[in-house]
Amino acid sequence: MELSKAFKKIKPLITKNYIMSLFDDCVKKLKEIIKHIYSYLPSGASKKIDDLYKKLDKVRAELNEAIAKLIKPVQDCMMLLLSVVVKLMAKAIDDAIPYIAELLNKPLVKKWLTSNKWHLIIIFFKRAMRAAKHTD
Repeated sequence: MELSKAFKKIKPLITKNYIMSLFDDCVKKLKEIIKHIYSYLPSGASKKIDDLYKKLDKVRAELNEAIAKLIKPVQDCMMLLLSVVVKLMAKAIDDAIPYIAELLNKPLVKKWLTSNKWHLIIIFFKRAMRAAKHTD
């Protein structure tokens, strides 16, 4: 099935690396702020700052584990939803073909389309319908 091959090639927008990079950016900004105010802090603050850095590293490790557990089900759900949407679109197009063909055969529509240089679309669509009938 070509559709399943296409879905395997689609890379989800939200990945573990993306989320971790956002967290790392926040930590980096926090460390920059601390660095700027470090000289104004009391002497005992350096120990507390070191503890803060250790806690941030621990939080990062926990976040990494949590994302690793959650990202696979989220990606699977996204792919399932995408496949359902594609199948519904294909069904809607298949259901619409007879109505489109009927519309194209109406004299007023033919006149409007040919007067606006759309006659090539009519020819293309009719050829596509004939080809579809031969492949069924």
